[in-house]
Amino acid sequence: MKRLLNRRFLFWLLGAGVLFYGALSWYVSDLILSPKRRELQDYHLRILEAPSRYGLAIQEVRSSQQSPCLIVSPLPSSDETTALKSQQHRKALLTRGIPLPTWGTEVGNIFLCHGHKGRKEDYLPIAERFTAAGFRCILIDMPAHGEHPTAKGTFGYLETKLLTSIHHDLQERQLLAPGPCFLFGLSQGGSIALQVAAASEESFSAVVSVSTFSDFGKLLHQHSQKEFLTRALLPGVKLAFRIQSGTSPHQISPLNAASTLSIPVMISHGELDQYIPIQHGLDLYESIPHSQKIFRPVPGASHHNVLAIESDQLYPDLSAFYLKSKGFYKSQ
Repeated sequence: MKRLLNRRFLFWLLGAGVLFYGALSWYVSDLILSPKRRELQDYHLRILEAPSRYGLAIQEVRSSQQSPCLIVSPLPSSDETTALKSQQHRKALLTRGIPLPTWGTEVGNIFLCHGHKGRKEDYLPIAERFTAAGFRCILIDMPAHGEHPTAKGTFGYLETKLLTSIHHDLQERQLLAPGPCFLFGLSQGGSIALQVAAASEESFSAVVSVSTFSDFGKLLHQHSQKEFLTRALLPGVKLAFRIQSGTSPHQISPLNAASTLSIPVMISHGELDQYIPIQHGLDLYESIPHSQKIFRPVPGASHHNVLAIESDQLYPDLSAFYLKSKGFYKSQ
């Protein structure tokens, strides 16, 4: 009898362990696919409440797929003395000898893809610079972020089709400026941007990816090596991820997307990035077959401050890349 009780206890203990492992794996996978949504920040509200002070005109729209978007345009009548970032950005470009359109004139569009746990309003300060260079910016809440109704995001697997549809929808509604369309993304957003560019090269003329992983499965594996518990949990997390998202982490591969691109590409990465090591960016760059490609390291930058370090140099580099890619100007 005692032996039977011990056996039952072991079976119960094993079953409880399996259930706990499964529940924990599901929980971790859910945190990845459905992160806690961030509220609007004070700096978001300052720009949204008085966009003209930043040289911007902002229109809120929803795509036919109900994706929340902000269409950000340069304000022709803005006082350049108040739009300080815009003014500084134009001055930096002109100092380089890059001819710019008249303030408020638009020569193209940039679709901006935010990072994991972000939201479209995070990119309003980025839009300040790009609009100053003559671009209309389209900021989009990605699935599982901001106000998007979809509960789970997939780092580009499902977002690729969604973003392509948003592009066509805005184009049909005449909400895009005349001229070519470009893509920009940071981290998760860079993964999405590269995959969209590969899937719809006829719609986009160039792409910039900043601090992006080369393969999501590889990134998960690298993070799992830091602690034993995480390493033991990785198989369960991968299985839960596949069940919840419909794809495996290794199928989310900006590297595969980059290797098919035939449009200009710029890859930028912080040299001190510990979250996504710079080797990911180098691998992406090396895989691109197109001759018009740029690798732009950011010395001293980690993952979360890559756009802040050397911002007075990096943003002009970004705008110059877009302007040059479609022949708006030719470098000396």
